[in-house]
Amino acid sequence: MPGYLDGLADGATNSAWGHLLLDSNSFVIGWTHVFRRSVLNDLRLGFIRDHALSEQLPFSLPQTASEYISGIPNVPTSGGGLPLVKFSTSYAFLGSPIYLPKEQIPQQFQYNDTLVVSAGKHNLKFGVAASAPMRNLFQDEAAVRGSLDFEATFTHFAYADGLLGLANQVQLTNSDVVDQRLWLAAGFLQDDWRILPQLTLNLGLRYEFSTPPTEGRNHIANFDPDGNGSLVFAHPGSLASRALVNPNTTNFGPRVASLIRWVAAQCFVADTEFTTRPSSALE
Repeated sequence: MPGYLDGLADGATNSAWGHLLLDSNSFVIGWTHVFRRSVLNDLRLGFIRDHALSEQLPFSLPQTASEYISGIPNVPTSGGGLPLVKFSTSYAFLGSPIYLPKEQIPQQFQYNDTLVVSAGKHNLKFGVAASAPMRNLFQDEAAVRGSLDFEATFTHFAYADGLLGLANQVQLTNSDVVDQRLWLAAGFLQDDWRILPQLTLNLGLRYEFSTPPTEGRNHIANFDPDGNGSLVFAHPGSLASRALVNPNTTNFGPRVASLIRWVAAQCFVADTEFTTRPSSALE
């Protein structure tokens, strides 16, 4: 999707313009096995990977932002083209949106297995689920080629401020690719207990553990308000030292429900269910 000005000047209004690529690949395989009439197992394995890439149209041009504003590094991942130059009071600009280029490559494996056992008045279910590894490679920083904003702050005319080089706001961000990683595991047990022909109790318990996000090279920092304004940096070791967050290990979700069925004149059936399941916030 070309900008209004095309070429080096571009003129794309937002980061949904330019060269866009979206590629998605996935597969799933399942196996349901009946051991005997009262025992059944259901297994599912899956994988998904997406690749989203957006580049400004001048990305492949030889002209780089450093040729127009000194101090802007020439980084291959940020590509070519002008820095974004905005004249805000006139709603005019040159260059490409500050969030181009950007790239995201999320992928994950998923495993689910459920065993169902029927025993008299009880219908038992046991299951485990895991999403691991979950990984997202992404580059999504603003103004990796720099940006200049002229607001008519000094001369009361944005173009005049631009000619004099009197910018109201400037921005420049390092270009980096983040390697974000996490995983999730869960297990549950459930009992559908038919106490009476008209009453069934549904009892269950689920447990989940989700890791806080980590970075493949431990490039994470956190602000410590009790450390005199200091930053704490991730380092190899425990999950807490890599994520800079204490993992939550108490995510239990109990479930209690009842199913009441009554019949009137052999022609009316109604079901009522009451469920209690506390929410479990992931830290």
